Amino acid sequence: MYCEGSVLTTGEIGAIEWPCELTQALKDALISIAQPTNQIGEASTHGGIWTVKGVVYVVSGTVKLCLMSQDASNLMGALMGPHDWVGAASVDNDTNFSVYVEEVEPVQLLYFPANLVQKLCIEKPECYKWLFHCISRMQPKWFQAKLTSLHDKKLRVVYALMSLASMSPKMAGVLPKIRISQQQLSDVCGLSRPRVNGVLKSLEGEGSIQVSRGAVQILDTAKLGHQLDDLNLTFHDPRAVVTR
Repeated sequence: MYCEGSVLTTGEIGAIEWPCELTQALKDALISIAQPTNQIGEASTHGGIWTVKGVVYVVSGTVKLCLMSQDASNLMGALMGPHDWVGAASVDNDTNFSVYVEEVEPVQLLYFPANLVQKLCIEKPECYKWLFHCISRMQPKWFQAKLTSLHDKKLRVVYALMSLASMSPKMAGVLPKIRISQQQLSDVCGLSRPRVNGVLKSLEGEGSIQVSRGAVQILDTAKLGHQLDDLNLTFHDPRAVVTR
């Protein structure tokens, strides 16, 4: 449900990471149509098919997106977190995408409805630049998700854990704790739950992580990150955020 009547504070507006350089006039126009929400359109954050038309900006939290085949036998998942822009390709596009969406960490979002974005594009052509760069910022994550799916199960699970850690709030001296179920992790990795469970037990035995109900705590970020040395990280390397 959209938070009708909600108004963005000056601090929240100032914290938005725009995907490219934009005039203040366009930023103001976009803010005027933005709707704060904790759900993505008709797709509940408890899980469902994404039916939203428009652009979604992730203010906080983590969302799991999975592209699936028509018979739902194959999944390719990606994780979206703070400052990601999602859905720009749905604006002025009648294609229905089979995208499964589920909240991993509680989310706060800004929703820019497609019909209002389309109107704004007519009034301010610079809006097309914004849409283009929203899509461009998303592409590396999807490309990396596809590239990672070509590797073995251990690398796929470690990549997902490091990606989740990169989206989690950072606190000095506090080890990253990722709240995610094994089923959610399975969907993101495109693996069965038993295979994911086997990898988690292996990593736990190595002392890299500690598994508890509904959560994974990373005990050694450097050690876990080194597991990705053999992974092609051309498009997105989460270690740059986690270990810095």
